[in-house]
Amino acid sequence: MSDETPLDDNTVKHLEFLQSVISRLAGNSFLIKGWALTIAAAFYGFSVGNAKWSIAFVGLFPIIMFWGLDAYFLHREQLFRDLYKAVWSGTPHVARFDMPYMSFIHATRTYWAAFWSKTLMLFYISLICVGAALTFVVAVHWLP
Repeated sequence: MSDETPLDDNTVKHLEFLQSVISRLAGNSFLIKGWALTIAAAFYGFSVGNAKWSIAFVGLFPIIMFWGLDAYFLHREQLFRDLYKAVWSGTPHVARFDMPYMSFIHATRTYWAAFWSKTLMLFYISLICVGAALTFVVAVHWLP
């Protein structure tokens, strides 16, 4: 048997609201990765098809922009997860049905920590490396 008291209905509903926000942010992050991959493939495909290294080079910039946007969604998701934990544990400074996720920013929950997280770095650095290698190969192979 557990010594924990059951959560009241309002707290459960509050947790459901927070979980829906967390799920939506995670879904947005997934969509951003799909768009980044699609746009990178389009730029890289046109680069090889037209034998222009500059197209592959320009294709690197949207990847960096998508990386920044994905980091934004990951950072917000982390903040909402901290808020979820606070509501679940019964922290008194969180009002009922309030979502003050910004009050949970601390040293480990910065935007730049999310930007340089291992999961985002692995995905976006690999796209950038492919683009840089493709830029180099196309530039060297089709030099006039």
